[in-house]
Amino acid sequence: VSVTFDSSADGSWPYSFFSSTQIKTLAKGYAPAIFRYGGTAEDEITYCVESNNNDYRASYPCLNSTKFFDLTSFAKTVGWKFVFGLNEINPRYANNSWNPSNAITLMQAVIKTGDPKLVFAYELGNEPDLYSSNGLSSNLTGKQEGIDFS
Repeated sequence: VSVTFDSSADGSWPYSFFSSTQIKTLAKGYAPAIFRYGGTAEDEITYCVESNNNDYRASYPCLNSTKFFDLTSFAKTVGWKFVFGLNEINPRYANNSWNPSNAITLMQAVIKTGDPKLVFAYELGNEPDLYSSNGLSSNLTGKQEGIDFS
């Protein structure tokens, strides 16, 4: 079983949803499962793990550490593996290659928890073939994406 919490719904869902005893009880019934946080909006999110501000950087929504670790905690508590979708579009270097600095900051925060199983996998970008139809400004080629993944 796989469940996706679409990051585009991030601002409209109360995070208390993930601490609800009833929701956790229901979710445990689906274990083992994969819980993916991502979707179209993952390519518009900045990770603000150094602070808990809900600020905006470079006009992109910010996922703070409290929200991020609430998601991972939920997955761990109910026995699900957590997959996190990384922003592939921003930031990028001047040569159009992916700048992983923000993702590295997030991954370092995960490493600091001392729990190697906190995040099962990372996904780089969501449906890159649909970036333009989803209103995302991107001039990525297949070749560039291959470079980004290497």
